[in-house]
Amino acid sequence: MNGHPHPNDPNNGIELPLLSSLSPYFPDYSQKDLELLNELIQDNKINLTLLRKFCYQDNLAHYPKLRPLFWRLLLGFLPLDVKGWKEVTQLNKLLYQEYISEFFIKNDDNNIVEYSSSSEKSIEFYQEPVKVKASVDHPLNVGKNSNWQVHFKNKELWNTIEKDTKRTRADDKFFSQFTKKKYPSLSKDCPSEENKREGVEMHKDVMTRILFIFAKTHHYIKYVQGMNEILAPIYFCLATANEKLFEENIEEDCFTCFSLLMSEIKENFTKVKDCSLLGFKTRIMLLDRLLKKVDPKLWNHLMKFSIMTEIYSTRWILLLLTQDFNLESIMRIWDVLFSYQDKQEFVNFLSLAMIISSREEIMKESLEEIHLALRKTSKVKLEKILELADNIARERNESDN
Repeated sequence: MNGHPHPNDPNNGIELPLLSSLSPYFPDYSQKDLELLNELIQDNKINLTLLRKFCYQDNLAHYPKLRPLFWRLLLGFLPLDVKGWKEVTQLNKLLYQEYISEFFIKNDDNNIVEYSSSSEKSIEFYQEPVKVKASVDHPLNVGKNSNWQVHFKNKELWNTIEKDTKRTRADDKFFSQFTKKKYPSLSKDCPSEENKREGVEMHKDVMTRILFIFAKTHHYIKYVQGMNEILAPIYFCLATANEKLFEENIEEDCFTCFSLLMSEIKENFTKVKDCSLLGFKTRIMLLDRLLKKVDPKLWNHLMKFSIMTEIYSTRWILLLLTQDFNLESIMRIWDVLFSYQDKQEFVNFLSLAMIISSREEIMKESLEEIHLALRKTSKVKLEKILELADNIARERNESDN
C-alpha cells in the first residue's frame, strides 16, 4: 500500500491564485504537502475518488499534517469545493453556539454564565419552551415545567460523561493539558481559582462538552459509554494541528465530525436497531461467518475451545479498535477506514486481519495461550494488518462481483 494518485492531466490542478490564497491558512504545510493538495484539486474541487485512493493506501503516514483537513473531507464535513470551506466552518460555528445558548444558563444581561450557588435569582433557562417566572421556579420546584429540574438532569448527564472523559486515554498527557476556555461548563471541578480566572480548561473538559451537546441533540441515541473513545482520536487530530483556517473552530468542527461518524456507526450504540441488518450483533455474526469462510481451520480451533467471536471482537467493532492501539496507529488505521465506503464492513476486515496475523499463536492447544494471543493481536506490525485487510476487502469485492 504505497504511492499516491496523480491526475491524468497535470494542468487540471488547483488554480495558482487559489493555492496561493490557501497557503497562509496552513502555515505548517510543506511545499510537498501543498503540491499533493494541488494534485488532488481539480477545477477548485477536491477529487474525492483520488483522495480516498490516496488515504486508503496509508499514504497519510507520510503527510501527517494533511490529516486534519483530509479527515474533515472524508467524513463529509467540508464540501469538495475549496471555496466553500470558510463559509461552512463559519456556519457550523454559529450552529454550535446556538446549542451552547440553548443548553446552558443565561442571565438578565443575556450573557452565558456557569451555574453556581451565587447565580442571580432571575436566572432564565433556555431548555424548555415553557418559561416559568423566577418567583415561581426555584431549585426545589419538582414540577415538570421547572427549568431547574431540566438543569439538574443536564448536570447528571454531564457528570456521567465526565466520569468517562476523565479516564479517556489516561496515558496520553495531551488530554490533561490546558487549553483556552471558550464555552461554559457544568463541571464542579476546577484546577484552581487562578486557572479559572485565566479562562482555561483541560482538553478532556472540551470533550465532555462536545459529548454533552451531542447527547442533547441526538435524543435517539443520547450518550453511551465508549463514545468518548471514538471522539478522542478526532479531537486529538484536529486540536494538535496548526491550521489558521480552522484554529478558532476546533471544538465546533470536532462536534460535527464526530456526529457525522456516529451517524454511520450509531447501530453500535442503539439497542433498538440491533435486530436490523446493520445492528451490532449482525456485525459480530458477519465477522464470524467471514472467519469461517476465510480460515475454517482457525474457526474450528476457536470453536473447540468455545471461544465465540463476540468474546474477543466486541471491543474492536464497537470502538473501532481505539482501545487496542496507540493514537498514532489509530490515526493511520482511521485514514484507511475513513476512505472506505462501508466503514463498519472494513472494521470487520481489520478485525479478521488481526486474527489471521496472530494465527500461529492462536492455534496453540492451551486455552490460556489462545486468550493471550487474542489480547495481543494489536502487537502485530500495523503494515501487515492493513495489507491483510486490503487483501480481504479485494477478495470480498471480487466474490461479490
